[in-house]
This record gives sequence, structure tokens and C-alpha cells, in this order.
Amino acid sequence: MSAAAVERLPERGLGLALDILEQVARSGGGLSAAEIARHVRAARATVYRVVNALARDGYLMRLDDVSGFVLGPRALDLADAMDESRLRVLPRPLTEDV
Repeated sequence: MSAAAVERLPERGLGLALDILEQVARSGGGLSAAEIARHVRAARATVYRVVNALARDGYLMRLDDVSGFVLGPRALDLADAMDESRLRVLPRPLTEDV
């Protein structure tokens, strides 16, 4: 593996993890690792590794019937944090006294 390829690995891995999270979020009902691999156009073995790491860290959860993955509590915590930060930067209503 070339030095340039090694330098790109973290970015590629991060990009794949984010792509996976986006696909699962869009699915609404959960996706299997094989379905995720098709959607993100990545090797199944690579997707399995990333999906399992995301599940281990709480960003994805395996459905009880083991049919697929849905967003986990840590992904939902990120969404909540984003909503809270947006509320802090919203402009004040024009009717407020200055």
C-alpha cells in the first residue's frame, strides 16, 4: 500500500461511516449490512466491520429480530445536540425590545 493510500484511510473510513449512518437514517425501518453495502457501494466485509464498530459504540443498534440496523442512542444524542445548538443561534423575534 502506498503512503498516499495510507494517509487517505482515516478519511475514507470516516466518510464510509457517515454514509452508513445517513443510509440507515433514511431507511426508516432498518437495513441489513448487505443492504447498506449495496447502498453505499462498498465491499461487504468493510461495511460489516464499520457497522459492527458503529453498533459497538452505540451509533447503530441491531434490531431485535436481527434483520438489520437502526440508529442508536449516540446518533440520536448528536441530533439532539444539534437541535439545541440551533436554538441558541436563532435570531430574536422582531417584536422583542432591544
